[in-house]
Amino acid sequence: MSDTGDSIPNLLLIEVLGTMKSKGGPLEPFPVSIGFTIRDITVFIGSQPLSPPSILLSTVGVSRRQCKVFYADNAWYIHDLGSDNGTWLSSDGQFIFVDRSHPLKIADGSLILLGTVLARFTCSPSILS
Repeated sequence: MSDTGDSIPNLLLIEVLGTMKSKGGPLEPFPVSIGFTIRDITVFIGSQPLSPPSILLSTVGVSRRQCKVFYADNAWYIHDLGSDNGTWLSSDGQFIFVDRSHPLKIADGSLILLGTVLARFTCSPSILS
C-alpha cells in the first residue's frame, strides 16, 4: 500500500464448516477445511454460480445461484438469489431467512446457512495476519 492514506483492504474470510440437514441440526464437517478470502467485490456463490468472481459449492442442497455477497457502505451484505433451500443468517443463535428482496448486513463471525452448507464469515482486518 502507498502512503497516500490507503486503509487496510476490506477483506471477508468465508470458512466452509460442513453440511447440516436442518437448521440447528448436527453439523457434518467436511473432511478438508475450505476457506476463501475476498476483497471489495461482489462474489456469487452456488453450485453453478453466474460469472466470476464466484465460489463453487457443488453439494446437495446448494442452488445453482444460491446468493451473492457484496461490499457497500463500509459493510458486507448477503443477498439470496431465489435459491430453493434459502440462505439463512444466524443472529443471536437463531437463523433468519435472507429475503430475496432485502440483503442483510453480515456481522463479524456470522454463521450463514447456504442451503445445507454452513459457513462462518469473518469481516475483520485481523485476517491479514
